Amino acid sequence: MHTPTLARLALTSLLAGFTAPLLADAGQITGTWQCQQQLSPDPQVEVEVRYEQQFTPNRNFNIDGHLSADFADNTLAYTFRGNGTWSVTERFLDIETADSEFLPDNPTALQMHEAGILTADQFNNVQSSDRFEIIKLDRQQMHLKHSKEDFVTQCTRR
Repeated sequence: MHTPTLARLALTSLLAGFTAPLLADAGQITGTWQCQQQLSPDPQVEVEVRYEQQFTPNRNFNIDGHLSADFADNTLAYTFRGNGTWSVTERFLDIETADSEFLPDNPTALQMHEAGILTADQFNNVQSSDRFEIIKLDRQQMHLKHSKEDFVTQCTRR
C-alpha cells in the first residue's frame, strides 16, 4: 500500500467518524439541565419556554418551568411542572410524561383562564409521549430536535 492510498484511507475514516450518527447512552443524559425553546407557531406569536429538567439514573424525570407567549401586544405567562420516565435509544431521547400541572402566571393568562377562553386545566394531568433526536450531546450541552413538531431545545448542564 502506498502512502497516498494510506492517507486517503485515513482521511475517509476520519470523515466517516464526523458524519456518523450521534449515539448516546443514559449516563450522558443523567443530571440536571437548564433548557429553553423558542417557538413561532404563527408569524404573530412568539413563544419562549424555559425550564429545569432533572433526569435521574432510575429513568425518572422532573421538570419545572415557565412559558410565555407574546402576541398582539399581549403576553400570556404560565408556570408548569411535570414528571415521568425517559429512555435513550441510539440517538433518540424518549420522554413519557405521566403527570403535569400548568398554571396561569400573569393577569392576562389568569383573566383568559377564568373567562374559559384559554383554560390552563386542559394541560393539567396530561400524559404524553415525545421523541427527540439528540443532535448534540457533551458534558455541558444537549440539543434536542422534536421528531414530530420540528423545534429545537437547547440545554446546558447545571
